[in-house]
Amino acid sequence: MKRWIRITLLALWPLTSCGPQADVKPVKDKPAAAKLERADKDGAVKITLAPQAEARLGLVTVPARRERIARTKTLAGFVERPPDSDILVRAPFAGSVRSAANGIPRAGATVAAGAELLQLEVWITPNEQAQIARLRQDLALSRAQARGVLERAQARLAVTKIAVDRAEALLAQDAGSARARDDALGEHQIATTELEAARALEAELAKLDFDALDGEGARIPILASAKAQVLDVTVGAGQRVEAGALLLTLARLDSPWLRVPLYVGDLADAALDRDVTWTTSADSEAAPRRARPTVAPPSANALAATVDAWFEVEGPNDDLRPGQRVDVTVALRGDEERLAAPWSGVLFDEQGATWVYVRVADHVYSRRRIELVRRSGDLALIARGLTVGDEVVSEAAAELFGVEFGVGK
Repeated sequence: MKRWIRITLLALWPLTSCGPQADVKPVKDKPAAAKLERADKDGAVKITLAPQAEARLGLVTVPARRERIARTKTLAGFVERPPDSDILVRAPFAGSVRSAANGIPRAGATVAAGAELLQLEVWITPNEQAQIARLRQDLALSRAQARGVLERAQARLAVTKIAVDRAEALLAQDAGSARARDDALGEHQIATTELEAARALEAELAKLDFDALDGEGARIPILASAKAQVLDVTVGAGQRVEAGALLLTLARLDSPWLRVPLYVGDLADAALDRDVTWTTSADSEAAPRRARPTVAPPSANALAATVDAWFEVEGPNDDLRPGQRVDVTVALRGDEERLAAPWSGVLFDEQGATWVYVRVADHVYSRRRIELVRRSGDLALIARGLTVGDEVVSEAAAELFGVEFGVGK
């Protein structure tokens, strides 16, 4: 009997700890930071944000307004090589073609300025050897004469410096004249100029070197004169060529042109004497780059009723290749008035539709579809979907998109 009483007491003991020993306050649900409300049958949603949520997102709105905008038109352009871009690399002497350290470049390869294309193992005939010997003798004589001129110029400069110091000392003691001092300064300046010319002549003669042509089998490196693309290679390693033979054909890549086909009906309206801006089709969100008008042989397409306008690209262009398509914005004459909103607030969905968020009441926002005309700087030009005065979200529009569709934080 005592055993059953003990078991009952142990079973009831935990219940005694659940008595009113402490007041337990009920936990209240925190108010939601955002509330979504279906607005109409078209699927628009109103997003109501708490003031703290607005501050945390950093929402900024700008009223839509009408702006006077320079008229432009965006057209397809094509990267082309300038007519004078071809570089014909010819053999300076007769000889045998040898590979460079990295081999002979293939057609389509890009080479840097100064890069070694190949080597030419020259053949030297007896007549050419005699000519080289005479050139070497003339070079040695010229160097000796230049050295003598340099030494005489140095000596004269030292003498005129002494004369200047003496004239200034006599003038300071009132024993000389200012005219004598000025004459000495003039002679010193002439001596300085002669010394500089003598040094320049000696430096130029030092650059000349015929040692590479000593004997049979001397090799001369053939270098690229500019950054270029290899168009054609007409020789191979071991091939024997005559002097003047074509070795490679290169195309300079430093200043490509843009060819813009323009419909003939738009010629009178297009300001082709102004710079254009362009972007690559793969990077349309990047800052536009500039190209200036240039003179080119006339070209047109009769079937498409277009004529070609030509522009020279400015600045870096390492990402361009001949034949590549780009988007070119051409200026038109006059200006126009358009409804404008901040470009930073424009959103694109997966189907390419454009949207903005508009503040419809205090702390309440709604996504609105717009028809975009084009971008102009930091403004989006709107055809329809907004009215003047609509408060368009310019900062944190992507965050509102995430709140509406439940993505992000």
